[in-house]
Formats: sequence, structure tokens, C-alpha cells
Amino acid sequence: MPSSVSRSTLLALSLLASPAFAQVPPPNLPAPIAEKADPDTAVRSALHAQVLLDRANFSPGQIDGEVGSNQRRAVAGFQAAHGLTVTGELDDATWKALQADTVGPLASYTLTAEDVAGPFQPIPKGPAAQAKLRSLGFSSVEEALGERFHASPELLKVLNPGVDLTKAGSRIQVPNIAPAALPKAAKIVVDKSDSTLQLLDAQGKLIAQVPVSSGSQRVWIDLSKPHYGLHGTPEPGHVGKTESHGCVRMTNWDALRVADAVDTSVPVVMQE
Repeated sequence: MPSSVSRSTLLALSLLASPAFAQVPPPNLPAPIAEKADPDTAVRSALHAQVLLDRANFSPGQIDGEVGSNQRRAVAGFQAAHGLTVTGELDDATWKALQADTVGPLASYTLTAEDVAGPFQPIPKGPAAQAKLRSLGFSSVEEALGERFHASPELLKVLNPGVDLTKAGSRIQVPNIAPAALPKAAKIVVDKSDSTLQLLDAQGKLIAQVPVSSGSQRVWIDLSKPHYGLHGTPEPGHVGKTESHGCVRMTNWDALRVADAVDTSVPVVMQE
């Protein structure tokens, strides 16, 4: 959760969501088949926790199955929103509130021809070289699937050893996410020191949270203060962990959902 505010500036900002200007979101392909959790064998794994947090609108960022700062921030935000003791750790009360016994961490998905069609191409490191590309697309099937299922490409490889991820018809295991629209927000608070963006309702209640850091490209949510905006990134694994040049970045899937949850009347508080 955000630390005590030492400098807080109400920028009297409003949001204006504009279309993505580089990579369009993945197509609306058939949903994966979810697998329910078995209460007798359920394990409090980081992967399961991250799936549950994502479904509860407290994004852990890129699901990677490893305990890290983004997961702890998401847990702390969820605890605060549900009147639980804020520790950032998965205690019994938090695990129960996340309904871990009813939702399994994984789902089965069959790759389609559209999934593996591409085109895929490597993305150069330097911004000058990137600027020469028509768009910052996906460099591999794993990266495209990671965007669709909010997962790191490395996790998808670990979950599917020996499976050809480039072959249509392959059946794979993916995080059991359930993407849905966020509740409409009445206010947004961006805390740079805590690397979080929080959505509040009209009563000031925390209703959603995503990890953020500075800089990058893709989905852009304009702010009334010149040169400031909220937007996506081609490197979701860096969100909440690295900083770049200006602005506030989040994963592309979080940026799209936040954009849909706001309009031009929503004020933004930038604090640290």
C-alpha cells in the first residue's frame, strides 16, 4: 500500500483514452477451459496467488510464478480493500478471501492457427532502431501468448515442457485468468514510491490496483498536464521494477482495462 505521503500534488488532471498506436490487443479467441481447485490438494503457490489476484482486479503485473515485489503490493492492496490486516503476505484470511478453493491456477487451451500465424520479429534494443519499425509487435509465439494470458514467456515454457508452442492444435496449460472490465473509477491515485496505480470509487474505496513504473510506449491515456500520460509497455516483466523516461507505464492488458474504467472527468493524484 502507499506509504505516508511526503509530497502529494492534486494535479486536477483528467483522463482521455486514445487508441493504441503501435500494437493492437490480441484477437478475441476462444476462452481456455478452466480447471477448478481441489481443496484437499490446493497449494499456496505464487502462481496460484497471482492468478487469483489478477482475477480480483489487484494485478500482480506479469504472472511469473515467483514471489516478488509486484505480488506483495497486489496482496497488500487486496487486503486493504477487503478490511484485512495489511501485511503483503498470503495469510489464512487473505487466502480465504481470494476464494482459492474454488478457482484453480491453470486452464487448458488449444492453440489456433491464428495464435501461431505471426508475423513475429525481434525487437531491437535501441529507441532509434525501434522508431524505424512500423509497429512494436510480438517477437515470438510465447510473447504473444504471454500477452493474452498475462504470463511471462518463460512461465509458459515451464508449464508446457516438450510442447511445440508454434503448432496449431497443441494443447497447453496457461494461467486461469478471467479478463473482465474494471469497475468505473471516480479517482485515480498514482504512488511513485510504491509503484502502484489505484482506482477508487465515489466513496473513496479502493476497487482495483495495478503495478506501474515510468516510461515506454503503446496504449496511451492522456493527462491534462503537458507531457504526462499513463500507458502500456512492450516489456511487461519490467513493470513495477524499472524506470524509464517520464510518464507512468503498466502492462498493456492493465492499461487497456484502466482506460476503459475512466473518462475525462476522473481526477488523478500523483504522489510519492
